[in-house]
Amino acid sequence: MDIRKRIYKFPKMGVKAKMIAVTTTSGNRFRSDSVCRVTDDATGQKYPLADYALTPDMAIVDANLVMNMPKSLCAFGGLDAVTHALEAYVSVLANEYSDGQALQALKLLKEYLPASYHEGAKNPVARERVHNAATIAGIAFANAFLGVCPLNGPQAGF
Repeated sequence: MDIRKRIYKFPKMGVKAKMIAVTTTSGNRFRSDSVCRVTDDATGQKYPLADYALTPDMAIVDANLVMNMPKSLCAFGGLDAVTHALEAYVSVLANEYSDGQALQALKLLKEYLPASYHEGAKNPVARERVHNAATIAGIAFANAFLGVCPLNGPQAGF
């Protein structure tokens, strides 16, 4: 018997990972919680959905997928991540875990978002740190529960 097969048994496909989220922007938190937004292409109307069944079983957070994001997407996503981290931190349901994650995300965003915006793919470390910070902010947000900003954003045209 192959030694590797004794250490780990490979799961049957479709049983272990039912939903895999692959993030292609830095800022949205949908890879790390149970909330998503669906847009009706015909009307432009955005509909929020929330259910624990929407929580991904696995998330792929690969900074290589965001290296060539345009500046505008970097800016919007970065501000989205800042909003998620701030809202997680001030949530009435915040806790020691979400606070630590929110503060770490804010620290990374403060340090690396300007370079990620100005230098883009020329500074892969900054792009990676912002991408990670957005994910950390999303996890903090999910653990501190939803606040008013994401729900009111679509009504304000965002």
